[in-house]
This record gives sequence, C-alpha cells and structure tokens, in this order.
Amino acid sequence: MNKIIFKYGVCVLALALCLFSLNSGVVFAYAHGLGTNISAPDGTVYAVTSQNGQTVRRPYTSAGAFLSYGFNSWGSVVAASSDDMALPLGSFIPPQDGKIICSDRGSDKGTCYIISRAQKFGFPSASVFTQQGFSFSHALSGDVSFLPSGAALESANQGHNPGTIVNKDGTLYFVGNNSGLWGFPSASIFTGWGYSFADAVTANSADRSLSVTQVLPARQAGSISPFEAYSQSSSSLQINNISPASGPINAQVVITGTGFAASGNYVSFQNQSGHISSGLTSADGTSLTFTVPDTMIKNCSQGLCSQTAVTPGSYNISVTTNNVNSNTLTFTVTSTTAAAPTITNLNPSSGTVGTNVTITGSGFTPTGNTVNFGTGSLGMWQNLNSSNGMTLQFNATWNYTCPMPPPCIGSQPCAIINCQQPAPPSPGTYPVTVINANGTSNSVNFNVTSGATAAPVISQLTPSSGAVGSVVTITGNGFTPTGNKITFGSLGTQYNPAYSVNSTDGSTLSFTVPSSDYHACQASTPPCYIANNFTQLGSYPVSVTNANGTSNSVNFNVTNAITASPYINSLSPTSGPTGTIVTIIGTGFAAKNTVYFGTGNGYIYPNVVSNDGKTILFTIPTKDIPTCPDTSPLCTIRSPDPPITPGTYPITVINSSQTSNSVTFTVTP
Repeated sequence: MNKIIFKYGVCVLALALCLFSLNSGVVFAYAHGLGTNISAPDGTVYAVTSQNGQTVRRPYTSAGAFLSYGFNSWGSVVAASSDDMALPLGSFIPPQDGKIICSDRGSDKGTCYIISRAQKFGFPSASVFTQQGFSFSHALSGDVSFLPSGAALESANQGHNPGTIVNKDGTLYFVGNNSGLWGFPSASIFTGWGYSFADAVTANSADRSLSVTQVLPARQAGSISPFEAYSQSSSSLQINNISPASGPINAQVVITGTGFAASGNYVSFQNQSGHISSGLTSADGTSLTFTVPDTMIKNCSQGLCSQTAVTPGSYNISVTTNNVNSNTLTFTVTSTTAAAPTITNLNPSSGTVGTNVTITGSGFTPTGNTVNFGTGSLGMWQNLNSSNGMTLQFNATWNYTCPMPPPCIGSQPCAIINCQQPAPPSPGTYPVTVINANGTSNSVNFNVTSGATAAPVISQLTPSSGAVGSVVTITGNGFTPTGNKITFGSLGTQYNPAYSVNSTDGSTLSFTVPSSDYHACQASTPPCYIANNFTQLGSYPVSVTNANGTSNSVNFNVTNAITASPYINSLSPTSGPTGTIVTIIGTGFAAKNTVYFGTGNGYIYPNVVSNDGKTILFTIPTKDIPTCPDTSPLCTIRSPDPPITPGTYPITVINSSQTSNSVTFTVTP
C-alpha cells in the first residue's frame, strides 16, 4: 500500500498545530530502546517497538494518531540514530483503540469514527454517537484513509466496540476482543496504557452482560495496544488445577499449571464487583500460591479507587505472565471468617536441641505467627513470617535471653540484674502449636532425642588482627540462631548488647572490636560502677558462649587503639528547663566521658557512659557548681551555689584528653 506518512516538522492545519523538527544534524551510533519515539531525518516519527518477535520502527500515520496515545508527547520525541534507521520497517501505527478520530482529508473529511482493532467504525447519526456516550469535544483529527472500515454501529444499545473504555458502576473496564471485559488493577496501570478518565463512556446493557475475563498488566516499554500485548500465543501459559477449589478468606490456594515465570506472575482474583491481584514467584514454573483476599478494588474514578469486602461466592482465577493471560478457573469463597491455622507435619519430627524445624500446614499469616515449643513461655517464638501461608520455621530450643540492664547515667549506680540462663530442654516429647490472628492450631509433637548440642567451637577469626572498630567474623560451628555472647578479653560480657549476636547459618558470627570495657553490675554491696578501662594494644582472647556452652578461645591482636576525637552532631532536645535529660548525638565517644556544661567554672559531669560511642545521656543541672581541682590552691566554694538561670549554655565532651566541638543548649524558665 502506498501511504503518505505525516512529517514531524510540517504544519498540521487540521490541528492548528505547527510541529518542528528535532533533527540537528547530529548522528548517533546506537539504537534507542523499546518505546522510544524517534524523528527521522525527513521528519517522519516512528516508535521503536517489537513486532513479530523482532525490534522494528513503526511509523505513525498522522499527528492525530500520535497524540491519540496518551503516553505520547512531542517532548518525548528524539532524533533518530543511524542504528534506529537501520531497524526493519514495521507496519503503520493506527490511532489508539477506543479513541474518536475525525478524518482530516479525502471525501469523508470531517466524518468521525471509533477506532477498534485497527479498523474504523462509523455512526449512522450524531444522536447514536452521543447516545453511546461519545463527545465531539474529545475527538482528534487525523488520517484514517488507510484503515479498513468495519460495519457501522446500528443503535445506541449495541455493545461498545473492543478497545472502548466503559464505566460500569464506577469501575472502568476495557472492552476486550473475546466478548469480555478486561479490568484495570490500578489507576496507574489505566493511565499507563495512555487512557484518561475522559475516554470512558457509560456501560450500556450489552456491556453489562459481559463477564470480566482478565486483568490488564502494566504496559511494558514498546507496547502500543493491549490487543497487541495479548496477540502472542498463550498456549504455554495454562492453569490446570486450583487446590483447594474452595475455602474461606485468607486461605492459601495453590495454582498448578505450566508456563509460570520465575517472578512477576500476576494472579487475578475477581468477580463482577471488582478484583485484587499480586505479583508472585514460581520456583519450578508449574505452581503458584496466593492468599484469598478479604477485600477487592472497585469503583475507580478520577484516579481514586474504593474497596469492597469479599463475600461468599464464585470468583475467577487467572494468571498473567509477560503480558500473556492464562485460562480461567473458578474458586468459591465459603466464608468471610478466616480459618485457624492447621499443622499437618513437622520436618524433622525429632532431633537434638537446637534443630531447625519446618512446620507445614495452612492458615499461617504473612506476619505475626507465634510458635509455642513446649507448654511454657520459654519456647515461645514470636512474630514469625510465612511467605506462602503454608510453612514456618523455628528452633527446637528455648527462646529466652537474660534481659540487659538499662544504660548507666553519669556516675549513678548501675541497675542490678540477677538472671541465670535456663538449662536447655531435656530429652522428651514437646507439643508444637501455632497461634496467629485467626486462632490456635492443633498440636503436633516434636521429640528431643538428646540434650544440649556440643558447645560452640571457634576455628578462626577474620581478620585475626586490626584496629579498634574493626569488624571481625568468627568462623566455627555450634552457634545458635540467637543468644550468642561474645567475650573479648575482659572487655566484652554477656550483658553487653554489642556482643550478643545472631547466627543465620550456625557457623559464622560477627562483632566489632570494642574501644573499652563494659562491666555490668553484679549483685554486690555497694553496687559497682562502670569502670574506665580502654582497649590497649595487644592480644585479647575471644570466646563464644550460648545455650550449649562456652567455646575455646582464639586470640585477636589489637594493632591500633587510637580513636578519633569526640564530635557532637546534635542535642535532643535543644532546649528545656533544668532537670531535662539530654541526649548528645555524635561520634568518637568513649565508654567514659566528661560532659562540660557552661563556661568558666561551669558544671562538669565526670564518668558519663556511652554504650555505643554515638550517644551520651546527661541531666541539665539545677545549680552552678564550680569545678574544684584536687590540688591546692582550692577553688572558692560558694554557699549557697547560685541556680542555673534561663539562657544559652555551651556543651562539650572530653575523653582521653581530647575535647569535642561546642553545641549550645537553651535553658528555659
């Protein structure tokens, strides 16, 4: 067919728009990506897209055709490269399906058509045009002479042509090519295909008789029409079975079939009222698992969508993969009350203390599952996640760690913690149950065959030497998922939160070389204080203690114990009355610091603790107590000490004879 293609750079009088050429004489030596609109040297505008399995350049036939696609704009057109022009020439791009295009040339100039499946369909009269819900104000002008003509619409009650956007009770649908409606799962996917809410017409009785047969996925780069996206064969994507075929909301449903992708599968759950979908993965390409939802999206209008509750009844299930839709099978929602979790088996069903156990069953929620191992609170594993609703994992031991004391403030006595880690479970039978928001499961027994597993063993440290602050990996075996206590010489203790770490694989742990000690207060009289012992150069033994015992020790050599000067980033809060507890936030804080408040003979807080090197807590004083040295001459003691008055006071931090910057705090009345 001989065809005059519109030029980007000539005046299109029908649109009262004069378009300019983007070509600047610069030739690029690469092809642009799919979905790029390019301007050829002669001004013709093409889209780089895929057709029949190869990348091609397809020409738009007119400015009206170009603008009919809402995702196009003249600002997106770029100069074609030599590689672009070397691409095979694809077929013409007609105006977008569902748009009204009025002929701008020839014997039918001024006649308006609805575009459907690359054909033009006329109207017998203006009244039928408007009764079908169309508006001349939304029409575009363009060349439609090359499009084949379809049968003219006969009446206002005739169903809308494929490609038309219809509004059915507030929900927007795309009239498909298989006597069905295609849903849009979100407003962003709707507009992503180039449609606007002004394109929608009210669904008539013929439209309302159609079933919802599939859901449109997000438009991919290079896709022109939803029909083209679904033109490829979908025979390889097939749903064979849904198990179970019925159940309550939150039930886990397994779809088996063929052609599922490793990721990005789009499962549609819908009826005439709405739909809800999600992206899922398939490990083998033959099965997917989804959760029956409790709500569905509906009534999308002007970019806003509402939700409706899922009620008992039949719902269509389909899968979309790479813009291909599967066949549809039916799932029946039996109840709006989610079923309690059920355990079918434990794998393994027996083992030593610390065995990792997989629970298989149904009704497990995505988050918030609690596994009870045994009958007491020691074996309670909380806030466990289930990615598929059918499996959970826990560790066959007690999930209990002695609480840590609160941080010490200033030189105040530390809190006393009297706690002894419980002994591991003894050999025997222990019931296992699952609890979540939907109820409590049945009980299945796990048999502990022997007591505590062997004590942990350290085989090496990586690195085996380094400066304070170095991150060290401990390699060995016998490490538990939680509750491993790392001792670094005499500096780390079981109560130091920095040295209580987890192991995801049972063979590695990581810790940071400390800058100072952290001695927790024991049950002694009088209570102990935080000691001011800093890490020095030299060798320190490292060991691991957990529920199974204490490991051997392996030495780590500290090569550099010099730390950076303290630096204050901020105070929280920055103002308040006397007695306010202030957090100093910064870096380079030692285990023991001196906080200086005010100027001259200001107030000094000695021995203020920083547990993480980044924060310090202290209290704004109520009186201006001068600093008195221990040697003569003694400073003058004022009696009584004057109170701290409202105003601005500098705060600095001193440790290891290094002084930080100064940040001000405002004392308010």
